Amino acid sequence: MKMEQACRFRTDEAGYMVCARSQGLTADNENNLGYFNSTMTSLFEKDGSGPRMGQSILSYAVSEENGGRRDFLIAKSTMRSDIKGRASIFTHAYFMGLDEYARCMETDPSAIYGIDTGDMMTAQSGSQLPPKETVLRGGFELSVLREKYGLTDERYALLLYNVYQAVAGGGSLALLTQLPLSQTQDMVREVAYCAAMGMLPGLRWRLTCSSAADTRAAICVSSKAGGGGMGIPLCTFDLDDGGRRLEEDPFVAELFRYLASAAPEERRQMLLDMQYILGELVPLEYASLEMIATAYHMRKMNDGNRPENDVYDRVVGNLLLCGRVPSANQETVNKLLIWMLKRQNAALPKRIMELSVDRCVKQVQADAAGGRELCDCVCRLLQYSRSAEQLELLQKTVKTFDVRYAGLVHALLRGIFSDRACSIDPQTACSLIPEMLRSGDEMLTGDCVELTTCLDAGQCRQLAESILRHVGLRQMMLMEQNVLANILDELSRSGGVLGKESCEILDRNSCVYNGRLLDACVGYMVQVRLRQELPVEERCALLAGLEREYPALYDDVAAALKSGGSILWKKYQIHKHLQNCRCYEDIVAARRSYQGASPMDDFEQECVALWMQLLRRDVYQGMPLKNLVPQMGRAVDALPRGVFSLEAAHELQRRQRAYFWSCMTYRTMMDYVLDGAPSSNVQALLQTRDSGADGNKLHFLDAVWQLYRDPSRTEPMTELVLDGHLPARDREEICNQLLPLAAKLKAASNQAIFAWDLMLLSCSRVEAGRIVYDCGSLIKKIEGIPALKMGVSGSQSLQLEHSVILRDEKVRSDLRKAAGRGDSLLSEQLEKTLKAWGKARRPDNGHGKRLSSDPPAAEKKGIFSIFDRSDRGGRTEKSDRGFIFDDYDGDSGKRGRNRRR
Repeated sequence: MKMEQACRFRTDEAGYMVCARSQGLTADNENNLGYFNSTMTSLFEKDGSGPRMGQSILSYAVSEENGGRRDFLIAKSTMRSDIKGRASIFTHAYFMGLDEYARCMETDPSAIYGIDTGDMMTAQSGSQLPPKETVLRGGFELSVLREKYGLTDERYALLLYNVYQAVAGGGSLALLTQLPLSQTQDMVREVAYCAAMGMLPGLRWRLTCSSAADTRAAICVSSKAGGGGMGIPLCTFDLDDGGRRLEEDPFVAELFRYLASAAPEERRQMLLDMQYILGELVPLEYASLEMIATAYHMRKMNDGNRPENDVYDRVVGNLLLCGRVPSANQETVNKLLIWMLKRQNAALPKRIMELSVDRCVKQVQADAAGGRELCDCVCRLLQYSRSAEQLELLQKTVKTFDVRYAGLVHALLRGIFSDRACSIDPQTACSLIPEMLRSGDEMLTGDCVELTTCLDAGQCRQLAESILRHVGLRQMMLMEQNVLANILDELSRSGGVLGKESCEILDRNSCVYNGRLLDACVGYMVQVRLRQELPVEERCALLAGLEREYPALYDDVAAALKSGGSILWKKYQIHKHLQNCRCYEDIVAARRSYQGASPMDDFEQECVALWMQLLRRDVYQGMPLKNLVPQMGRAVDALPRGVFSLEAAHELQRRQRAYFWSCMTYRTMMDYVLDGAPSSNVQALLQTRDSGADGNKLHFLDAVWQLYRDPSRTEPMTELVLDGHLPARDREEICNQLLPLAAKLKAASNQAIFAWDLMLLSCSRVEAGRIVYDCGSLIKKIEGIPALKMGVSGSQSLQLEHSVILRDEKVRSDLRKAAGRGDSLLSEQLEKTLKAWGKARRPDNGHGKRLSSDPPAAEKKGIFSIFDRSDRGGRTEKSDRGFIFDDYDGDSGKRGRNRRR
């Protein structure tokens, strides 16, 4: 075998350079010599006598990556003096391609370590070198070398362990020895050969070595007599201490004890088989010491040897961890795991089961070959795990649920449910159930149903809403039906109410319900959707919708209602009989056609309620009496004799009368009278014997009727308003009508009557049992309205009515003062009128004096002069005005504002 060679030395100021070479040396070879730039620290070590002149270091090295071709180099570096007397390193190196070197090491390491280096130069002898024809030394016999270095089985096992640890861990093994540097060259390569024979063939190329303390090599020498070195080794092996033993993890130690004690051929075959197993899992350069030991144990199991449980579990765990390496052959990892797990019939440690489940999830999601079969194996083994551990695995798995590994979730749930002491938390159940339902995997149906038992009423309702929204317009699947049946049973017990949209989806799917869900749906309908708290009309409308849209579901609900003796069922039958009644005559016809009704039973009560409902549709509070009376007449006339029972007819009449009086207001009664109501109608109302009639309203109607017939008859109204038993609300409402009543009376009367009693009553109030007249507010009300128009011609004589209230001097005085504080022509004239009236009254009889038809000039200028159109600058009166007030005159407004107070 020929190798290129070169020498490197410092010959001038340019520094180190190749000073001799063979013809085939390449630029990459030359660059790779730079590996030795910092290797010779040991030769420069000062021990009191300076550099170790003439001493050499032998290195078996693989050049580092530098962008070019990597080389294997055998180099001898010797301490020399350059032409200037400086201590310098002379290096002579043989070059071999990395691929060829790896093949040699894999086949026979002695082809590398046996190359004779005795003739390697220690000084330059010319610039041209021939290719090196290598010569192999003898003596590379493992048994001989083991004996030479005292490598008993235990020592050899320890050596191999340290070497594997260094190679797999990327560090260095330092051989501890007392030998001087000059004697370590043969030692290091012979020990390296012993190590190589116990290594996987594919890893031997990494077994570089150095006869000095160069920790970049896999094996180096650490000798006190050999000087210092570079770096700190990963581990050490003392060649002079024969008593050390391999005290490591038994899982790992067993491999090296086997390699140390096995026969050569048996060892060789084991290494080849281990290398094959590892190569199928990961590239050899990624093989850790743990994985190398795992390959050994798998090789042994392949022979049918069942290892101890802890070893078996360790192998499975290492395979699972190996599968996490990006460069791992996932298909082979799956195959080996399947092969291992099929041989297991007991629980695996918690951590290994976590790794197994995690790998199943990832492999199935990635659709990796063997992923499904691996999942089946893990599911089988889950039955041996404790339920608490299964619950933890479920909580981790639910976050990445996928229908493709539904079987795994099923296995976890079955294990958890089998132990009643272990329960799934509601949050996990709420997250998992919708995903399981969306998968559509019928295998999970029972699991979903059982998971719903973990939920409270609110969570059940939310889950039901979620399921039904997801169903939407499509047909409900069988799996969803089973889960919903369980949820509806719970909602029936708790009274949980679903939304309208969800109920519609539930009803729409009733045609495909199986018996289980149909029973649950009917129960939920009867107990929740038709609960008694809802109005009867709403429940009847729901039944009507079911009967119309979903007759099959309606039949089952009807059967449940009838069998339970539900009152709602009877009410619904009545509702159906009366649902098309649109008028009183329809109700009468429906009563005639209904069979089996008894006095004031449910049917007659519904008839009465519907009759009043129609009456309220046609008659309302505040409706003008000219319309109210005929509308009430229609209802009364429609009630024939002999159709309803006496009790029902009496109840209808009672309710109609009560409703009639509630619809009449003080305003509508006043308007009815003043608008010219037939006297017969008014007399009929006043002479009613109805015990339910409102006495205050009748009193008010009588007072208005008397005023209408004679505007001077204010006593009945005064008596009513000043009655201490009149409710405050009624009194307020009546007082609010008195001012417009006075105006309408004047407008409708042929006499020049100004109803001051009514106007004063309108501003009266009760304080501490006494009647108080707020004359100031009355003046403000009048002044806030345009000038009063009495609606009489100027030729008519004006007369004052007899006022009962103004007989009270205090009231008269208060009104006069209030008028005096006014700010209008009206207030001025009112003040003068009251003064004139006070002078004209006879003080002895207590009655107000009626003035003559032609009052004095001073009185002519009083309040009533503003109602005479002839005194208003020729303005013509609007005779068609029906109200007492008209637009305020601009001149009078100006005058009022400018008069002297």
